[in-house]
Order: sequence, then C-alpha cells, then structure tokens
Amino acid sequence: MFDEHNPIHIEAKTIELALVKAGAALGVPQDQVAYRVLKKEGGLATFFARKKVALHVWHRHQPHLATDSDRTSELEPEVEQQVIDEISDHCRAICRLVIGTEVVVTARRAGKRLIINIDDDWLFSSATRYPKVIEALEHLLRKKPRHLQRSLPFRIFVDVKQHRISRENEQVQAARELAAKVIADQHPLVMECHSPHERRAIHIALDKDDRIHTKSIGRGFERRLMILPSSRSLPKS
Repeated sequence: MFDEHNPIHIEAKTIELALVKAGAALGVPQDQVAYRVLKKEGGLATFFARKKVALHVWHRHQPHLATDSDRTSELEPEVEQQVIDEISDHCRAICRLVIGTEVVVTARRAGKRLIINIDDDWLFSSATRYPKVIEALEHLLRKKPRHLQRSLPFRIFVDVKQHRISRENEQVQAARELAAKVIADQHPLVMECHSPHERRAIHIALDKDDRIHTKSIGRGFERRLMILPSSRSLPKS
C-alpha cells in the first residue's frame, strides 16, 4: 500500500488533472488521495498553458466512505448556497487570473444543473472560437468543493453571456420540428449537432415522446444526433 513514506510520482498540466491520474493509479476515489507538491509552475491559469506540476501521492485512509445514496442526495439549503457561493468565487478568481480583470459571475440552480454565467466580452469571443476553454473551466470548478467528500447533486454548466443556453434552446426547438417531420414521414433524420451538452439536452427534451427515439451516431467531432420513428408512431392499418 502506498503511504506518505512510500508515495508514487505523478505529473500533469494542473494539480486537478494530476489528482485525476493519481486516483486512477491508486485505484481509489480522488477524495482519498493525499499529495505533496514537488513542482508547480504558475497558478490556475496554467490550465491554458503547456506547463506541469509534479506531485507525490498516496492513499489517504478514511474511517468512513459515503454510500452511493449519500453521494447523490440533495444538500441542505444553507450548505448548497455556501457551495454555490464558493464555486462562483472560484470562477471569478480563475477568470481574474486568465483575463487580468474582474468579471461579473452569476449562478442559479436549474433542475439538475448549476448554471454559472460569466458576463465578459473577451471570454465570450474566446469561448465561441475555442469551446475547450469552457470545458476546462467547468473541470476546474467541479474540483473546488472537495471538502464535501461526495458528488454534487447538480452538474456545473458554465455559460458566457448566456450564449450556450440560447444556442441550446434553439437546437431543442429545431429538434422538435424535425421530430414532427419524422413522425409524419416515418423516416429518420439527422441533426448536425456536434456539441455533447446540446445532444444531451435534445435527448432529454424528446425522451417523453414515445412516437420517436433518439441516438448519437458517428465518432469524435463528427458525432451527430439521429431522430427515428418508433413502432408506436406507425399508422394503424
């Protein structure tokens, strides 16, 4: 068993990514990984740069591990608000380091999502050209509330000037219109929808209509969404 006196060496672009690798290497959840920083170049902004951190990691033994039900249950309202405030403050700090100025960050719970919206023109321009920027920011924010030692009851969704939500709503509406054509013509149709979160939103939006079903096709960036008729939508003879 690896312990503080017998650690393993891990390198990655950020501490957050190093801990992901460490959990996999040790075969334990990330909240059971203890670590010591050996080398760290830069700050949080290094997630967007080609720099590395080096850690010694080992298994932190815990007297109690949360059960699956503990990991997915809702937080107490006061605790949830503290976590949301913590994530929002962390988002502001990252943006301040990356952009160099203060940004306006708002947060709201919408069902199973916590929507973090950033109002900044420079980040909007960067995120529309390089969507991976937003994915990187979401990854960093998910790692912030480690002290809970459990999964959050919501998924963190980062938006910039409400662009992603608007785009998602447009895609869902387009999918509903295509679904109506599929039901009428009984022929499958394919949407040019390459964003994973937009495909997921469409799957959820159309899931309750038993006249059609959806599936993702293709691989990588060419992955798209297909809407197909179900047997329930066939005309009765």
